[in-house]
Amino acid sequence: MHSIPYGGIALAIRLAVIACVVFAWLTLSSSALKLRCVLSAILYSVAESAFTYGERGTSYTSFSQFVAVVLYAPLLLDAYGALLGDLPLLYVSSFPLNVWLLELVVGAALAIVHGFNVAWCYADYADAFACEQARLGHAPAWLALGCGCAAGYPLAIRATESAIQAGVVAWWWPLVLLLLAGLVWRVVRPPIAVPRVHWTPGTRAAAVVRSIGATEGFRPTWWLPTGHMQSVYYGVNGMNFVLPQPAEAECWVTADGGTVQLVWPCCAPHVLPVERGVVVVLPGLGGTARSSGEASAAVLAAGLRPVIFEPRGLASLPLSSPRVNLFGNTDDLREALVRVQRRFPGAPIGLLATSAGTATAVRYLGEQGARTPVVAAALNCPGYDIALAMARCSPLFGRLLLNPLKSKLLTGQSGELLRQAHPEACERVARARNLHELLVHLAPFAGPTPPAESAADPEAWWDYVTYLRQCNPMGTIRNIRTEVLVLNADDDPVCTAANMEDALHHFGPADQPEPGPRTRSVLLQLPKGGHCGFYTGAWRPRNWGLSMAVQFIHAFMEDWETPLERQPEQPSLAPEGKRATRSPARVRS
Repeated sequence: MHSIPYGGIALAIRLAVIACVVFAWLTLSSSALKLRCVLSAILYSVAESAFTYGERGTSYTSFSQFVAVVLYAPLLLDAYGALLGDLPLLYVSSFPLNVWLLELVVGAALAIVHGFNVAWCYADYADAFACEQARLGHAPAWLALGCGCAAGYPLAIRATESAIQAGVVAWWWPLVLLLLAGLVWRVVRPPIAVPRVHWTPGTRAAAVVRSIGATEGFRPTWWLPTGHMQSVYYGVNGMNFVLPQPAEAECWVTADGGTVQLVWPCCAPHVLPVERGVVVVLPGLGGTARSSGEASAAVLAAGLRPVIFEPRGLASLPLSSPRVNLFGNTDDLREALVRVQRRFPGAPIGLLATSAGTATAVRYLGEQGARTPVVAAALNCPGYDIALAMARCSPLFGRLLLNPLKSKLLTGQSGELLRQAHPEACERVARARNLHELLVHLAPFAGPTPPAESAADPEAWWDYVTYLRQCNPMGTIRNIRTEVLVLNADDDPVCTAANMEDALHHFGPADQPEPGPRTRSVLLQLPKGGHCGFYTGAWRPRNWGLSMAVQFIHAFMEDWETPLERQPEQPSLAPEGKRATRSPARVRS
């Protein structure tokens, strides 16, 4: 279905002319003729869909063409039959002229209404004529159609007149049935969500995205039509995926007393060699290894080894020091990657980050620049600027996340530690009414814990401005030297499209000489998918977004070559440029 791209008087004139033509058709044609016109238009639409599918591999028809055939059918069939019906040979031999006249008249009418012919285009045929509105090569098909009409249309006239006189059918019944069938088809088979692609053509990342078919989009599951429904299903479905057991938890205490862990799902029955790539999964806000089962399953399905990184205090382990950050700690991630390298020194490493986990990934990749063991990363629904993302989150999903986060942070061992360190900040956290307020009031706990003798001084703790300067991923995004795939949906109720629109200048063709995110990152902006959903499949939904993300990482891992004398990265916690004694890791050009 196409729109009428006009407004004001131009639109009013076109609508008035259409109304007059429809009124004339309704008043001047009999019920039997109306029934034949509707049936003829239906048959022609089916035939055209079959023809275009056989010729080009995809079926095509349009609502505008259907209406045009309904309105023109009295001239095409009844008037033409009244003129030449008694001369069968002339009827058939002249039928191509009859159809070409239809194409000229209807094509011109559609161009006037829509600005161009929305029903057909013969521009790629050498035998097109009349401003590419008709084609000589279709003459055999029109002759065959003339034969069929000469033999069958008189029978159709008698059948429709008899049916109308007997009251067996009304002329508008086929329209109602067609409308119902169209609604059912649109519901069960929704249109493909084709992404707007923001990239620099010719780059390796762009080539990989094209090769895995990510630019073709996906067909959303028909019973998950909205962003909210896709998002809810993602949350519920993630809890139903069980990690391959037994899962091994590698827990350690950081230099500042925090506790984090890597959870390694058992790879049976996937027997993986030690050099197989490792994908580090960074869950979203409050996510755990258990809720990352779907991502782990996607990684295993690609023949890679997943490991889930659980941040301090927000996952399955309570806080062991009064330091916590809703958007993760890059020092902790840096140390986790060191442990992965030591365990599998010959394996390439990828990052698969979701929602809030993308902030940790982006900040880390930007801090490290070229000095990172990560060969590729995929970011599923990032929120971009954390100063705005929380404030724009849907109130419904904000409330669903707020109370569980408060419970994790303010009860048990975690709550006791935070209250002992900064009771005033804890009270403000308890009074937070939304996620943005929670982020602001937790800012003091994101930085290093001051010594006991200065803890009572508010100046010793981070404030919100300092927190944004030290932790906002947008502060380091232009320093990224890793190939990155980013997935976002326009109907995402958590990380809204406004966040993405504000960050579009970081993607697309590069205008700076130094390589940066604009030359290594690809953003797929999809019209559907919700928050991390992107579910496709009629009855058994599968996560298209996760599949594309894993395939993207896998493609770069296959091209990765292990240096002959490559050594594990040492546990330096300083970003690039702050420390000269860092042992060599894989350096990018």
